[in-house]
Amino acid sequence: MLQKRSIVQKPLHPVLFSLTGLLCLLVFAGSRCEASKPVTQSGTSLHSSDSLPYDLSAPAKKYIFEDPALIEISGIGFTSTPGILVSIADEKGEVLMIDLNQEGKVIQRIPFKEKGDFEGIEMVGDTIYAIQSNAKLFEITNWKNTGTSPTVNIYTSQLGEENDIEGLGYDPVSRQLLIACKENPELKTTRNIWGFDLTTKQLSEKPKYAIDPNIIDKLVEPQEDDKERYFSSSGIAVQPGTGDLYVTSSALKRLAVIDGHSGALKWAVRIDRQLLAQPEGIAFDKDGNMYISSEGKKQQGYILKYEKRKLR
Repeated sequence: MLQKRSIVQKPLHPVLFSLTGLLCLLVFAGSRCEASKPVTQSGTSLHSSDSLPYDLSAPAKKYIFEDPALIEISGIGFTSTPGILVSIADEKGEVLMIDLNQEGKVIQRIPFKEKGDFEGIEMVGDTIYAIQSNAKLFEITNWKNTGTSPTVNIYTSQLGEENDIEGLGYDPVSRQLLIACKENPELKTTRNIWGFDLTTKQLSEKPKYAIDPNIIDKLVEPQEDDKERYFSSSGIAVQPGTGDLYVTSSALKRLAVIDGHSGALKWAVRIDRQLLAQPEGIAFDKDGNMYISSEGKKQQGYILKYEKRKLR
């Protein structure tokens, strides 16, 4: 059941939902506001990696974080102010506002929980959403006044630790948060993406999208030095204009792109591990440029910017 609790413990009415339809052969989705429907292999629209709107071998800029709190950066999202990102790192419930105009300087800290394995973050209007790996979703408001503690509501669902939540995105068309499940990187199980409606504050009855890691392996064959793992979502973001879903996988270093309308897999490409040691968060600015964050691997965390290229 879906529940909400805040600091004053005010629960929502419980809502039951079915977990049927979790598995599919390839990638499936319904319309962006309706329940999911299977997409057959003939319904996919795979393109050459050369036609990907971003050259993953040639980032336009690198932002290296001096702040030690961002060594394990795990999630990023843009605010309505150009160049300003919200970010969060593992192990602590603290939102860090990053100013890319100042080379990635942290300009504000918003603590809301002492500890927690936080994996994703998004800002919608003036509301910040952060999610833990156990699927607890934190809604943070009234944070602008630095002299007082923010208001925090917590939403829980039947998703839990076994789903290992890693990514949080936002679809402005359906006005839903997109919750990406990492699952177990050593198993070939389907990687589901759920929708959380910000109007009803309810989780979708079925996954809105799903990725079959077997298909990703067929399209991007593992290299000899790759660990025995499979595509496992680590970050998710919606590209402005197209509505396509960009999903990173730290395991095997992959990027999958899903058509946001049909659910068809459009691209599956390799991420250069020399450029992104551990790709975690992903976000787009209003011009469609892509930003991917990486943990520092005992060094400084950083973000790479990829400019949207013009394709013939």
